Amino acid sequence: MRFSLQKKFFLAFFSIGVILVLLTAGVMHHEVREGFDEYVTNAKLKRLSRVESVLVHMYNQDGSLEVLRKSGAWTDLLTSIEAVRREQFAARGLDAPPPNRNPEAVAREDKAIASSVSIMLQNRAVDVEKSANPIPIYARGVALLDARGMFLAGETVDAQNARFEPIRNEQKQIIAYWLVSRDGLAYDNLARTFMDEQFKVSLLMLAIAAALSALIAWSLSMHFRRPIADLQTGFRAVAAGHLSTRLDAGQGNEIGDIATHFNRMTAQLEAQESARRQWVADTSHELRTPLTVLRMRTEAMRDGIVPNTDEEWQRSIKCIEDLTVLVNDLQLMAHATSGQWDLHLEPIEVNQWLTGVVDSHKPAFEQANLTLSFLPMTQPVVIHGDEQRLQQVMRNILVNSLRYTDAPGRVVVSVTKGAASIKICVKDSAPSVPVASLPHLFERFYRVDGSRNRATGGSGLGLAISQGIVAAHQGSISAEHSDLGGLQVSIELPLPLAATEVKTAKKLKKATTPTA
Repeated sequence: MRFSLQKKFFLAFFSIGVILVLLTAGVMHHEVREGFDEYVTNAKLKRLSRVESVLVHMYNQDGSLEVLRKSGAWTDLLTSIEAVRREQFAARGLDAPPPNRNPEAVAREDKAIASSVSIMLQNRAVDVEKSANPIPIYARGVALLDARGMFLAGETVDAQNARFEPIRNEQKQIIAYWLVSRDGLAYDNLARTFMDEQFKVSLLMLAIAAALSALIAWSLSMHFRRPIADLQTGFRAVAAGHLSTRLDAGQGNEIGDIATHFNRMTAQLEAQESARRQWVADTSHELRTPLTVLRMRTEAMRDGIVPNTDEEWQRSIKCIEDLTVLVNDLQLMAHATSGQWDLHLEPIEVNQWLTGVVDSHKPAFEQANLTLSFLPMTQPVVIHGDEQRLQQVMRNILVNSLRYTDAPGRVVVSVTKGAASIKICVKDSAPSVPVASLPHLFERFYRVDGSRNRATGGSGLGLAISQGIVAAHQGSISAEHSDLGGLQVSIELPLPLAATEVKTAKKLKKATTPTA
C-alpha cells in the first residue's frame, strides 16, 4: 500500500503526539498512584498512633506484647479501642474527637484502655475463636512485629512493598515495628473507587489529547504538503514544456531555498531553450540565404535570363564555397558548445608563434592600408596548446580587425606574462563598437550592424568559435574598448603547471633548508 507524503507526515506527527500523550499519562498515573499510596500509608500511621500509645502502655505494664499472639487478640484490641473511643465520644455527645484535646487526658484514657484490654487478653483462652468484629480500615494491610522483627499480630504483608516504622516507648526504646503495606488500594474500597474515577478521567483526557494531536498533525501535514505540492506542480509543468513556470520563494526556510533553486533552474532552461530556438532560426536563415541565391542563379541560367558563361559559374561556385565555410563553422560551433575539442597539445614558444601569425597576415593588412605590428615579451615563454586551434583564434580576431577597421588605421598585437598566465591583446583603431554590443560579441551569429548580409561580414560564428577554443585551453577571452579608439580583444592562457610546480618546489626547498 502506497502512502502519500501528506499521510506519512500525518502519521508521523500523530504518532509522536500520541506517544507523548501516553508517556505523560503513564507518568502522571504512576506519580498519582505513588503519591496516593504514600498518602494512605501516612493516614494509616496517623490513625494507628492511638493504637501505638495503647501498645506502649501495655508494654510498660506487662513488659512485652506477647499476649497479642493469641488468636483474635489483635482484633479484640482494635475493637476495644474503637469501642472505648465511641463510648467516650457518645458520653460527650460527639461523633468524633474534639480538636485540641489535652494530651494528659488522652494519655490517661490510653492507659485505662491498655489496662482493661490487657486484663481481658490475659484471661482469654488461647484457642478461642476469632472475633466476628471487622478490622477497622486503617488497620487493614498492617502487621505488628516485635522488637526482633518477628511477626506478632495483624495481617500478612509483603515486606518488599511495605514501610517499616518503629514503635518507641518514653525511653526511646524500640518495642515493636509497624509494617504498613504501600498498596493502599488493595485494602480500601473507597480509595479504589477514587482511583477508578481518576483513571476514567485520565482516559477521557487521553482521548481528547489524541483528538487534538490528530487535528494538529493534520494541520502540520497540510502545512508541509502545500509547498511540496507546489513543487510537484511546478516540475510537472516544466516536464510538459512550460519553462516559464516560477514558484513563490518568499519563505525564509529550506522550502524557500528549494523554490529559489527551482526558479534558477527553470530560468536557465528557458534561456537555453530560447538560445536553442534562436540557434535553429539563425542557422536556417544563414543556410537559406546562399541556397536561395544559388537556386535563383541556376534557374536564371536554365531559363536563359542569365547567360551560361564561366563568370556566372564562378559566382555559383563562390556561393557554394561560402556555404561550405558556413557548414564547417557550424560544425566547429557544435564542438565549441559541447566542449568536445580534439586538442593536440604541444609546447608553443609564444613570441615565435605570434611573430609567424602576424607576418602571415601583414600583406593583407598592407593591401587594406592598415598597419599591423607586434610587441613581444622580453624573454621567451612556453605554453602547452594546440597550435592550429590557437592560430584559428588569432585568425578570426585579426580578420575581424581587417574587415571593420577604417583605413588608414592601426592594429597592434601584444603579449605579456603574468604570475600564472600569459595575456595576448589585439587592439585596433576606430571605429569601435557600442557599449551595449560588447557583452554580445561572442554570441553565435551576432553582428554589430544587425545585418544578415554576408557581404558585410562573415558567418557571425568566428568569435563564438574562438571563445570555445580558448575555454578548451582553460583560458578566457574578453572584449573592451581599446586606447586606439577601436576594439581590444584579450586572451588569457594558463602557463604550464610544471613550471608553476617547479617554482613552488624551489621556494619550499629554500624555506626548509637549514642555515649554517
